[in-house]
Formats: sequence, structure tokens, C-alpha cells
Amino acid sequence: GDLHVRALCDLLDQGQPAVSHHLALMKHDDLVELRREGKHNFYRILPKKMQEMLGLIFAAAPESPDSIRFADYQLSYTPIEDDDE
Repeated sequence: GDLHVRALCDLLDQGQPAVSHHLALMKHDDLVELRREGKHNFYRILPKKMQEMLGLIFAAAPESPDSIRFADYQLSYTPIEDDDE
């Protein structure tokens, strides 16, 4: 669902300027959608665009096409066939 910028700051333990900057970059690339409510901005991930981006990242990963290791973290990706395609 939609999250307010402040909630994202709290979840990410980051300051508002940094979170807003990253959200603006993600919005520019159509990865998130913005909804304004008064003075407040709410964002939500656009699943199709995020899926496309993750597919490109994993396709370019040198280790494995389904996982990437970042220091103490491992990110795994298993594409799910879409009935719409």
C-alpha cells in the first residue's frame, strides 16, 4: 500500500532529505507512484516496473541468475509467470 515519507524514513532509519531524494529518483524512473494528500506525499511501488528492474539486475549478476550476495545479505529472485502475458 501507500506509505507516507515519514513512515519510510522511520522504516529505513534515514533522514527525510535522503529518502525524498531516492523517492524522486525512483519516481523519475517510474518505479514508484506519488499520491499527494494536502501537504503530505504518499508513495507506492509499481510492481510491474519493479519486476522488470529486478529481472535486469539478476540477468546481469555474475554469480547466479537467482541470487545476489551483498555483504551479510543475500537477495533471491524467482520470477512468477504472469497470466496476462
